[in-house]
This record gives sequence, structure tokens and C-alpha cells, in this order.
Amino acid sequence: MTIFVCLKLFPACEETHDLRSAAIHNNTIPYEVHLVLAGGKIIKSGGVLIEKRFVLITSSRWLFLDSNIEKLEFLFSDTVVSKKIKKVHPTLEYDSLDAIALIELDSDVDNNYWLYPTCLHTSEIIPKSGLMNDGKTLKIAQDSNCFDSDSKKLSPFEICVDGGCSLSELVFLVEEETTPRLFGFLRCYGDDNYRRVQKVSPYLDLIENIVWPKNEN
Repeated sequence: MTIFVCLKLFPACEETHDLRSAAIHNNTIPYEVHLVLAGGKIIKSGGVLIEKRFVLITSSRWLFLDSNIEKLEFLFSDTVVSKKIKKVHPTLEYDSLDAIALIELDSDVDNNYWLYPTCLHTSEIIPKSGLMNDGKTLKIAQDSNCFDSDSKKLSPFEICVDGGCSLSELVFLVEEETTPRLFGFLRCYGDDNYRRVQKVSPYLDLIENIVWPKNEN
């Protein structure tokens, strides 16, 4: 099995030099991400800051096809950091309903004790344990538990896990003596007893080419 090895990938998250990345509370990020549309409508989405002006985010596919996204907000307690959006890069679609997108902000985010880059999981190998969603452990299940009437197999980009949905779509790999890393996004529809997790590792090349292009060495 092939393992992604990205020597240059994710320098920002490594600069924290501790377990803060994705680990302040319940092994998840402490902030919420909101997309603000023209006219003021606010949509909560699952997302993380991965570099000073890039956010990896999941939401409804139709939202990323809409050009009315104007701002992105990070919320923590009663504090809001608002940034205008420079560009929504081509969506990383994984089904007819959901998509993952890379949002480029028009200015850098100033890191602080609750807002800082999150590390991404870079290996294609599925871990035997350590997956967390909203402070709860996820157990990997047989693929067949996540089959539906339209498909009798999972995408190579997906795994099946036990459990229902939570307030967060973010799934982290939490291992001892390593920085917690974003493993993927939980899909909150389907069988109430099992859910699919969309891995981020298949998109690493695309992410790296946009966020850390090699010609900028």
C-alpha cells in the first residue's frame, strides 16, 4: 500500500511545537467556522485553518457553486475573527450532496491561543484506533455496514465507522506523543448506527499545490 510522504507539507501546524493543534478541548478545535453570504445569511460549516490564509472546509455542494460567499468567520466564546474571501478553489466533490473546498482568505490570520493551523493526516493507511469526533472515540466498522440501496461498495476515499452524528463533522486521529491531525469529515446522513468518514489524505497533492506550491521554495 502506498503512503503519502509530503516533505514540505503543513509547515504551519508544525510550528506550534506542542499538542495545541486540534487538541484544546475534547481533541477537537475550539472554534466554529461560519460562512457569510451576501445579504448576511450565516451558514455553520465544518472546517479548520491549515495555513495563515487557507481554510479546509466541508459543506453542501450547492454552497460552493454559489458565488455569494463573501466572508468567513472564526468564532470562539464571544470572540469573532472575520476575513473576506479571496477565492474558493475548485471543490473536491465526494458525492452529489457534499463537497470539500479550500477557501483562500484575502489576508493572513493572526495566530492566537485558540486560532492556529491544524495538522492534516498524510497517510493512506487506515489506523486501527485513535479516531475521535467531538470528544468521542470512533470505531472502524465493516464497509458493508455503510452500504446503501444505490451502492454496494464505498469509495476508496471513505471508511465506515460506528456511531451517530454530533455537533462537529471533524474527525481527528489522536495518538500519544504526536500532534492530533485532521483525518477526515463525518457524513451526517444515512444509517443512524453507522456513518461514513471522508478522508482528507487523497486530496493532499491538490492542497499542497495550492497552499505550498513548490515554486515558492
